[in-house]
Amino acid sequence: MQGNPSLNKAVYLTGFMGAGKTSVGICLATHLALPFVDLDARIEAAEQCSIASLFSAHGEPWFRALEVRTLQALTTPAVVALGGGAFIQEPIRALIASRGGLSVFLDPPFSVLYARIAGDPNRPLSRSRTQLETLYQSRLPVYRLADVVWVPGEAETPAVTGARLAAVLKCCVRGSAD
Repeated sequence: MQGNPSLNKAVYLTGFMGAGKTSVGICLATHLALPFVDLDARIEAAEQCSIASLFSAHGEPWFRALEVRTLQALTTPAVVALGGGAFIQEPIRALIASRGGLSVFLDPPFSVLYARIAGDPNRPLSRSRTQLETLYQSRLPVYRLADVVWVPGEAETPAVTGARLAAVLKCCVRGSAD
């Protein structure tokens, strides 16, 4: 097959803070000829407030409900970078499944994640290494429910990860239609 055919199916990237959902998602969207949506950025634009400020002002349950509503409003196929806790919610997973979307868990080692997020004041759930690792471990079983679990190479750039993942997704989707 020649050219750069669109996948014509939404792809939802999940994973812990710092997994590369946004940076890989931008590259993946280009390879799949789909628009890219960062769910957190969409929420920040709509609310005119940072995610950290929303957490602080309204609490996590309110924010999680807002994530569900924001995702429900996306109606065309796109590569969507979910927030780190979005996929943990059953309503998000059910919505993805009901739309026939593909969920992809980006799973770099925790040491890589921690190096990327340590001390970032924009991470609302950023805490000590021990607290972050506990949160990460508690989310792993749910992240692993994704349709695809992708472990990027340690020195792999987002562009390389996006290209490799696009090739696999195109193959899988084409293969499932045969």
